[in-house]
Amino acid sequence: AVLNVLTGIFVDAALDAAESDRDSVLREMVQSHTAKAKWLGEKLFKQNEDGTINDSITKEEFHSLLENDEIVSRLRMLEIDASEAQWLFKELDMSGDEVVSSDELAEGLLKLKGMARSIDMVYLHHEYKTFARQMLIFMPYVEDCFSAIGRALEKRRGRNPI
Repeated sequence: AVLNVLTGIFVDAALDAAESDRDSVLREMVQSHTAKAKWLGEKLFKQNEDGTINDSITKEEFHSLLENDEIVSRLRMLEIDASEAQWLFKELDMSGDEVVSSDELAEGLLKLKGMARSIDMVYLHHEYKTFARQMLIFMPYVEDCFSAIGRALEKRRGRNPI
């Protein structure tokens, strides 16, 4: 019985240590990722001669930066391939003017990171399932409404021929 109690205490302590270790590793990963993303943002959006910082970047500027080995290396550290970053720029350019804001680009680059991709996929799957359920409820209602409209039109035609 004493051996079982000691084993239980040991297992409990080991589980607590593993939980603490996992939390610290995750915290370090997030801090490292944040630092890399901040460095990348500083390189993408440089200070102008007048001391202001550009809050947007053009497609040409972005593509020229992707030729910089240091930028490409940092993107790889964030687990982002340069071709994905080019695709992202195109996707973020909603107006079609080939200019993207620093906030939009930074958020998008971070979403390309491995864990964010998985989370986004789970979120999209959930949204898809929710939408599909809503459509399953909505479509019979719409069909009933159209049937009622059709019946009303048929009655009206019968009473008042054109």
